[in-house]
Amino acid sequence: MNKRFLFGSAVKQSLIYMLLMGLTIGIAFVPLSQKFLGLPVEKVYTVDFFAITIISGLFVGGISYFILKITILARLKDFSENIESISRNILDYQMGQISSIQECKNCYVKINSNDIIGALAIKYNALIRVIRSEFYQHEIIKEYSKIISKTLSIEELNKNTTDFLCRNLDLLGIQIYKTTANGKIALSKAKGIHTDLTNDMEKSLLDILDENKIREIKGEQIVEYGTAKVKPQFICLFPLKHFNKEWIFVTYSNYYITKERKNLVLRILNEYKIAYESAEIYERMQDMAAIDELTGLYNRRFGMKRLNEEYKRALRIEKCMCLIMLDIDHFKSINDTYGHQAGDYVLSTIGKILSESFRSEDIVMRYGGEEFLCVLCNSNSEGAIKRAEEIRKKIEEFDFIYRDHKIPVTISGGISILDMKKEKKTPEELIREADEALYTAKRTGRNRIITYAPL
Repeated sequence: MNKRFLFGSAVKQSLIYMLLMGLTIGIAFVPLSQKFLGLPVEKVYTVDFFAITIISGLFVGGISYFILKITILARLKDFSENIESISRNILDYQMGQISSIQECKNCYVKINSNDIIGALAIKYNALIRVIRSEFYQHEIIKEYSKIISKTLSIEELNKNTTDFLCRNLDLLGIQIYKTTANGKIALSKAKGIHTDLTNDMEKSLLDILDENKIREIKGEQIVEYGTAKVKPQFICLFPLKHFNKEWIFVTYSNYYITKERKNLVLRILNEYKIAYESAEIYERMQDMAAIDELTGLYNRRFGMKRLNEEYKRALRIEKCMCLIMLDIDHFKSINDTYGHQAGDYVLSTIGKILSESFRSEDIVMRYGGEEFLCVLCNSNSEGAIKRAEEIRKKIEEFDFIYRDHKIPVTISGGISILDMKKEKKTPEELIREADEALYTAKRTGRNRIITYAPL
């Protein structure tokens, strides 16, 4: 008999062995029946009896093979079909014919026996779950990477990340905490959940960062969820470190976050820290393009862009807008007397004073060499005059000391007012009016603030 035919197929091999076993039993039955059953020799050792016993033995071997086929081989066929199904599903996913490996409908086999076959089915299904989980995580990471690839700012990155995690992990909410320059903890972004950062909580977060291990809390904390208060069943804290930066992502859920999901979160956070670095570089480049290096204020190009944006907003909601044009008195004399480095010192110091004197929504720019333009959003004339006078007085009283020399410094200012309910002026007209008022202040003695008044 062909050796390949005999040993190339376990099924054929089983059939041949069972037939051989039946044949052996049939042949052995002849002498055994005479010896143990006491059948007459003349009845046993005949061609007919031999034929009957051999045929019976072969029949028993065939029945044994049939039983094997409808029990073990049928289950093995299920394995074969399901392996083919998951393989085809994976191939279709890799070829882009389906969008998700989760679309596989019949990847698992039924566990219907309590033996080695059942144990094999359990292990097979576990393997498929691992494979599907890996592909699922790959899909999620791919989707997240696609979203953050279009993200430029850190604020947008935090928003997209919290939205993505809440949506894909079915979270009640999430918070992102980050360490500050002085080693404290500050909330960077929150979605769905609000909690107060107490001293005890800050200490706990710092301990988790030092430990650098995921920590879980089960149903102990009541938090604000929208307008209500809830007690999440599980709170999971994920510390994240990247060079000199440290974060803690706090997730709130009503289910236990499995090891697989924790690994998924960690993979997303690995993508996050790389995206954060890119966003930080982008913002730094934007700052370099928008900020005057000497004074730390907006440069003229970016400041004028912001002025036009605020002008459109004031036009839309019909609010007031005030412009203050400031100029350092006798600045050329300061440069000539004390040197240009002293002049730079004066400009830098006044830049800091102006930064501290206005609200975050106001616009302060270095308009020219020693000129500054300040835009007060949603402010009336009384507020603008009061602010300008406070700044004038603060600069007059400030001790500008450079290399042991006290430099007397004063400023003059002109104010223009825009009330959208009464009149419509362009930004250019407002700047012209503020500049004319500044010229009047210079001409009438300096160190004073003049509000533009039409002739």
